[in-house]
Amino acid sequence: MKSLTVYTVYKKLKAFNKRKAAGLDKVPCKLLRISAEIVAPLLTQILNKTISTSIFPTDWKLARVTPIFKK
Repeated sequence: MKSLTVYTVYKKLKAFNKRKAAGLDKVPCKLLRISAEIVAPLLTQILNKTISTSIFPTDWKLARVTPIFKK
């Protein structure tokens, strides 16, 4: 897999819907959008290290699933 660029991560952060709820990390999407310029270089380093070592943090493997009843 190719490594990510700061620009790619920055564009993805800016594309977040600011009305979406925070995930398990409790970081609001609006905050990530606002701080994209500062966060993107650091997040790019973390993501590239994760990709190159193929070691993903356990917390990244968690999800909150809410079943919705359908008639």
